[in-house]
Amino acid sequence: MASHRIPTHHPSDEMLLDYASGAQAPALALFCATHLALCPSCRSEVGRLEALGGIMLEEIDPLPVEADSLDRLMTRLSEPEPLPAPAREPVPIAGPGRHVPRPLRDYLGGPLESLPWRSVMRNMDEIRLPVEQARFETRLLKVAAGTAVPEHGHGGEEMVLILAGGLTDVNGHFLPGDCAITDASVIHRPFADRSEDCICLVLSATLPRFTGFFGPIMNLVNRYLAARAQGL
Repeated sequence: MASHRIPTHHPSDEMLLDYASGAQAPALALFCATHLALCPSCRSEVGRLEALGGIMLEEIDPLPVEADSLDRLMTRLSEPEPLPAPAREPVPIAGPGRHVPRPLRDYLGGPLESLPWRSVMRNMDEIRLPVEQARFETRLLKVAAGTAVPEHGHGGEEMVLILAGGLTDVNGHFLPGDCAITDASVIHRPFADRSEDCICLVLSATLPRFTGFFGPIMNLVNRYLAARAQGL
C-alpha cells in the first residue's frame, strides 16, 4: 500500500515561488514537481502562490501588443514542454512494487526494477536522467539498505529528494518526500535505513569530494566514471 506520510523537510520558499512563477530551469522544476507529488502542504502553498500571481496580473494595466506577438506566441506553444505538469494529488512513492511519482515517469521509461542501474561503488547504483540543466547533474541514486556513503563534501549545492527508504546524515533523518539540501560548507556521511534500500532523486552542482584515507583514490574513480558516462 502506498505511504501517506506527510514530508517534514521541504524546498525553500524561494524555490517554491520560482516554481509557481514558471521561472525554474528544468532540473529544479523536476525536483520541485516530484516533491509536490508527495507533499500536500507544498501543493497548497504553490496553489496559493499561483492564485496570488493571477490576482497581481489582473491588476496590471494592459500594454500595447506588438505586431508579431501572435507569431512569437504560436512558436513558443509549438515547442515541447520540458516537464509534465506536476501532480496535484498524492501518488504512490517509488520502490519495489510501487509507482514512480508522476513527474519522473517520462524520464525513466519503465518501472524502477527494470531500469539499467549502473554501479558507482559497492552497494550504490545510479541512473543519470536526461534533463537539460547546465547548473546541475540529475540522477536517481539507490543506496542498499544499511549502507553508509563514504564521507564527502561538495563544491556547491546538492539537493536530495527521498523516494523510498530513508537516509540519515548530520542534518537529520529523511524519509519519503523529504528534501535534504546541502551546500559547500557541509561534510557528511549519509547512511541508508536498514529496513529498505534508499532511492532518491539527486541534483548535484559538482561531483562529491571524498575525504579520508581513500578519498583521493575514490575521487579519481568518480571522475573516471563521470567522464565515461558522458562519453568523454
